Amino acid sequence: MTTEDKQFDVALSFAGEDREYVEAVASNLRKMGIKVFYDKYEIVTLWGKNLYDHLQDIYQNKTRYTVMFISRHYAEKVWTNHERKSAQARAFISNQEYILPARFDNTEIPALLPTVGYINVSEYSPNDLARLIKDKIGPIKRFEFFPDDPDILYKKLKAKSKKAKRDILILARHFFDTLKLMTINERELFFETIVSSCPTDFPENIHFNLELLKRRTGKTLEEILVIYSRLDCLGINATMEQY
Repeated sequence: MTTEDKQFDVALSFAGEDREYVEAVASNLRKMGIKVFYDKYEIVTLWGKNLYDHLQDIYQNKTRYTVMFISRHYAEKVWTNHERKSAQARAFISNQEYILPARFDNTEIPALLPTVGYINVSEYSPNDLARLIKDKIGPIKRFEFFPDDPDILYKKLKAKSKKAKRDILILARHFFDTLKLMTINERELFFETIVSSCPTDFPENIHFNLELLKRRTGKTLEEILVIYSRLDCLGINATMEQY
C-alpha cells in the first residue's frame, strides 16, 4: 500500500485520562488539513464494528504515522496496549519511522527502545505539537479540500479583523464550491483567464487579451465561447469583444 493509499495521515493512540490535551492536538491537525484518526471523529464508523480487528487494521495498515501519547495511564489500559502492539508490528515489518512517541511522563513502554527520539509534551502546546506532526508528515496533496481556518489566505490578503476574515471566508468558500461544480476543462480555462486578465476590477469585471488566452490554452475562439456559455448557471457571465 503506497503513501497515497493510506486512509489517515496520522493516528493518535492515548489513554482516556489524557484526552483533553490529545483532543486539542486532533482539532488543530484537522484545521491544518491533516487526515487524523481520533476516536471521537470516528463514532459512526466504529459503531457496530469488531473494534479489536478494526483498530488493529487502522494502527497496522491504514495510517502513515502513529503518535503514541505515553503516560502511566497509557501503560495500564487494555485498548492502548492493543493499539501499541499493532503499531509496533507495523514498525517492525516496515523497518522505518512510524511510531512517534509523545511523553507525558517517563513511563516505560514494552518494546519501545529508550533510544527512540520523543517529544516532551510539557514543552509544547497542543497547537505547537500539531505543527510538529504536520512537519513530520511533510507536504500533502489534497483534492477539493478547503481548510476550516484558511490562515495562509488571511495572511496573503492582510486580513486581521474578525469581520475581514469572516467576509473572506464566505467569499472563498463560495468560490471554492463554484470550482467544484466545474469540469477540469472548465477549471483550466477559468484559471488561465484569471492569470491572463487585468485584475483592476476583479472579481466583478475582468478583461483579457483573447489572443493570449487562445495561445495559453490552445483553444479556438469557438471552444472558449462554448465553455463559457456553460458557466452561466454558476454565475460566471462572459461577454467578449474584439478591438
